[in-house]
Amino acid sequence: MSKLVPERRFNEFSGEWDKKTFFEVAPLQRGFDLPTTKIQSGNIPVVYSNGIVNYHNKAMVKAPGVVTGRSGTIGKFHYIKEDYWPHNTSLWVTDFKLNNPKFIYYLYQTIDIDNLATRAGVPTLNRNSVHSYNICLPSIKKEQQKIANCLSSLDSLIEAQNKKVETLKAHKKGLMQQLFPSEGETLPKLRFDGFSGEWEEKSLEEVGDIITGNTPKTNEPNNYGNDILFVSPADISEHRYIYETNKKLSYKGFTKTRPIKAKSILVVCIGSTIGKVAQSKLECATNQQINSIVPFDDYCNDFIYSTLEKNAKRIKGMAGNHAVPIINKTAFSGIKVLVPNTKSEQEKIANILSSLDTLIEEGNKKIEALKEHKKGLMQQLFVSSEVEV
Repeated sequence: MSKLVPERRFNEFSGEWDKKTFFEVAPLQRGFDLPTTKIQSGNIPVVYSNGIVNYHNKAMVKAPGVVTGRSGTIGKFHYIKEDYWPHNTSLWVTDFKLNNPKFIYYLYQTIDIDNLATRAGVPTLNRNSVHSYNICLPSIKKEQQKIANCLSSLDSLIEAQNKKVETLKAHKKGLMQQLFPSEGETLPKLRFDGFSGEWEEKSLEEVGDIITGNTPKTNEPNNYGNDILFVSPADISEHRYIYETNKKLSYKGFTKTRPIKAKSILVVCIGSTIGKVAQSKLECATNQQINSIVPFDDYCNDFIYSTLEKNAKRIKGMAGNHAVPIINKTAFSGIKVLVPNTKSEQEKIANILSSLDTLIEEGNKKIEALKEHKKGLMQQLFVSSEVEV
């Protein structure tokens, strides 16, 4: 028997879906060249492979449209609601063959487009490979619309939650500018009652123990397991706390590292993400690209995290323009930061910023939960092209 029906379906619809190729449903076109020097100020979006990054005064394609990257950044799809200019790094579609455009946008998201790209040199997406890809869709446009509306409502929730998180981040950034002294000054603009005196300049080695990570031998499998977090730069993202890592150590492997206490501050000192800061929730180990600070008793761990987060850009600038950016342990240990002269003031500032970080973290978790819900829903609302007829 044919199985061209979705796992979850709106009650008013029945019957099997059609199986077609993308070429029959929504063929892709190649974008148009537009050198950066020729971009003129305007209100027409220029859509590159990674999304809208500029505006022009002339449109090449009528809306609506679906755009994805042709080379470099591929695998992401963008739904464009206004007339636009697809850059030559993009593939685009506006001929939807009487299908619902928003439904086609979501339909494109159901395929693993990365697998259709060539991997020699810069990843490139061949539109013929996409055109020949089999997909399933309802022939009734009203059912397409119903599915598109359902997923659009989820996207709206995700977008609204993103805006909340971005608002919190902007508030935190503004607050940090007031709670920490400006460059060349030793007093903050905003200070809690009961505290006085200038902040003191300290090197990081005066604030805590500096520990450069190391990697247990990878050719000894027993060094690795599921026991202890092993942090690399790839594990340090926009989140403050490290809860999980891509790779973990066994207890045996952990004995061959330089242990990092919980709540210590981790800073990337080698590579493209140099200057990024995180804080360990649990005892962990790191690889050699990370320097950690284990604050002394007179200093508040959370405050040291915040002051290093505020100074991340300055720390990154210390690496210079080398092929592989690096800040060695000696240079890192000598970095100067301003610190309140009492631990209680450090804690007061840290508590305010930590509460904001908690709200941001909770907001990000809601976003991730919504995205996971959407992913699961899409698996139920669409029919896999791999279903046998």
